[in-house]
Amino acid sequence: MFGPVPLPRTFEACLRDVTSESAPVRASAFADLGRHQARVEGERSRVIACLERGILHDNESRVRVAAVLAAADLDGRAVLPALLVACEDDAPFVREMAVRTLGEAGDARAIPKLRRLLDDDRTELRYQAVTAWSRMPHETVAECMEPLFAVFRREGEHSEVRLMVLRVVDEHVEQMEPGAPVPGLEAVLSHAAAEANMRLLAGIILSKLGNPEGRNIVAECIHRRPLPGHSASEDDREAVLLAGRFRWTETMPALRRRARGIGRWLADTCATESLISLAAMGDTRALSDAAELTRKARGAARASMAMLLARARVTDAIPWLTGDAAHDTAVHDALIELQKAASNSL
Repeated sequence: MFGPVPLPRTFEACLRDVTSESAPVRASAFADLGRHQARVEGERSRVIACLERGILHDNESRVRVAAVLAAADLDGRAVLPALLVACEDDAPFVREMAVRTLGEAGDARAIPKLRRLLDDDRTELRYQAVTAWSRMPHETVAECMEPLFAVFRREGEHSEVRLMVLRVVDEHVEQMEPGAPVPGLEAVLSHAAAEANMRLLAGIILSKLGNPEGRNIVAECIHRRPLPGHSASEDDREAVLLAGRFRWTETMPALRRRARGIGRWLADTCATESLISLAAMGDTRALSDAAELTRKARGAARASMAMLLARARVTDAIPWLTGDAAHDTAVHDALIELQKAASNSL
């Protein structure tokens, strides 16, 4: 019960234990192998052989999953042929993890396979393929987006797959031209309330492209009063921050209510995000409060504050963050975004 703590498995022990007769030992050995990245380059052929054997030939699905995840930690490109085969594994979780690892590897050789998986009959594979496809080295944004739009428009497509398509489009929307067509998204805006989350995300994407109907959907969300006990989603927060980013001054009364009203004690009104959006629009009190919050924040809280300020393009925050940029990557990235926004506004 009170024995010595086991020492971490060494690199050589990992390579030995992946051939153990015990499936739990083999699985844990593959899990530990990912910790030894510094040793992999010098023993590349041995590691690749172990991974391929585990992915393709182990008779236990949990071991095959562990081998796929180890490949993701080390270098999925090195065992790409094995991963392509694993996409058709008998075990659903192995298939899903193999597709996800293809995306993390970002190797163009996986593009034909992923293109076929976007049309696969299995919902879980289409779901994983959407994200993996978006991470491939496509020549243009349109080349990446068009097959995803086709997935989105497919009759009877699962709502979770459609929602994942929207998430991927939102990740790439900054690279798209303002006013660019997004086939099928306009129709989402008229979907039933049961798909409100999808409707809001479509509105967020379209508003970033300058679509007025998308802006109306986002504004509706901002003006809606959250019910007691409501927990805001990331899309709710993004909607509030967009108002500041694009200086939608007509939302200021609703933002003030969210930031300072009594309702914030009863529900998640996105009070901090509302304050930051007000600051982006030049509200004097909000600027003062946001500066004070930033000054008091430390560590992860300060990095989070910096990212919110960047998302709302609060260019007044540049001097608040300048001193931290040298030793905090998140603050540094936020500062670059703010400086770019300040330059574009000149």
